[in-house]
Amino acid sequence: MKLIVPIVVCIVLLAACDSSSMEIDEGPRLLGPMNWTVWSSDSSLVLRWSPIENIQYYRVEIAEDPLLTKVTDSIRTTETQVTIRPKPLGHHWWRVVPVQWGKDLPSSPIGAFTTEDRAYFNVVLTYTFEFDPDRFAGFESVGITAPEHGLADQVMARGLDEEQMEWIRPRQVRSEWIGGGSAPTIFGDLTFLLRSSDRKWVEIASVAANAPDGTTLSLTTDKVLYAGEDYTGLLRISPRENMPSGMQRVRVTVHATAMAVLRPAPPPPP
Repeated sequence: MKLIVPIVVCIVLLAACDSSSMEIDEGPRLLGPMNWTVWSSDSSLVLRWSPIENIQYYRVEIAEDPLLTKVTDSIRTTETQVTIRPKPLGHHWWRVVPVQWGKDLPSSPIGAFTTEDRAYFNVVLTYTFEFDPDRFAGFESVGITAPEHGLADQVMARGLDEEQMEWIRPRQVRSEWIGGGSAPTIFGDLTFLLRSSDRKWVEIASVAANAPDGTTLSLTTDKVLYAGEDYTGLLRISPRENMPSGMQRVRVTVHATAMAVLRPAPPPPP
């Protein structure tokens, strides 16, 4: 009778061990993100997968190559998702490996995502306008010029191209009287606008009844300008009393912040 109890206990234990070590035919399914999702390199990313029953934990592997020979992260978790820290610019591959009693079970398919970077820098656009107040006294006038320091030149100087540019955001617009005799005491209403070759004019700044000499035009819009080709400047002038005679020159300088998106080269073929 004493021999029966150990035998029964052993059978029960063997059955439990056999149940918990049951082999699985396939690994977890990756639920997100979708393959080749583009992620910002300055933000975290959540990786998700389907559950597998009766396992100890999952090992999430992230690598720099599609064969996962250059693993950069190996994360152990009992959950079915993990938030990873920001990754550097480039392509990244990942998979989930269920682990049961120290043994790796069939892993998930290999997923992939791409991280892009963002570069912020200052740009300065300078426009010079020439006009004769005698020709439009009492009327609104428009002067148009191309920038002396174009956006494209400043982008190329940083090793970027225009397709990488996303937007420019004006911070300060300054007008300055630079020639044509004495500076006027009362010049008139000035409104400065910008446009790209494929977009409408956007009002950037305006100042009323003020001499342009050293005047900082206060911003009247917070609109973001989308970077394409160089922007053309437009100065709209509504003259008032005491306008000077002869050809006048006004320089408008725009200080702005630009943002470019840096994307890695295409991933290697599978």
